[in-house]
Amino acid sequence: MSSWRVHRALALRASAGLSKDVVEGLLKGVVEPDVVVDRRVICGRKRCRIFNVRHHAGMPWSLVEYYFNFACFYRARGDLHATGRALGRALHYIHDGAVKTTRDDHDKIEREMDELVDKLSDLCKKRGSKAV
Repeated sequence: MSSWRVHRALALRASAGLSKDVVEGLLKGVVEPDVVVDRRVICGRKRCRIFNVRHHAGMPWSLVEYYFNFACFYRARGDLHATGRALGRALHYIHDGAVKTTRDDHDKIEREMDELVDKLSDLCKKRGSKAV
């Protein structure tokens, strides 16, 4: 999936200075929500239903907070790979939530972003002491 390239490139940019274990987990976690979908349970009076969590139509803040808390949990126990995975999932939701469109528009924007990934280094270079 082309958007994975974008997710991974942005995650690598954000991971400067992190340990190898955290970065490996981050790169795995940042694409995971497109493979292993999060689900939520909603119960009515008569029965409960399970729904896939949609993350291409707005920011699922509850999931961002959930995975951030998981990352803190794993970090406190010294599991750096799991810490990175949890942060990666949170980062994925932040990436996708930043593009508030219909699914078709979202895919189009991700394809356009994929074309910009190769230029990311040039776009983020510093000139003197000011970031461009």
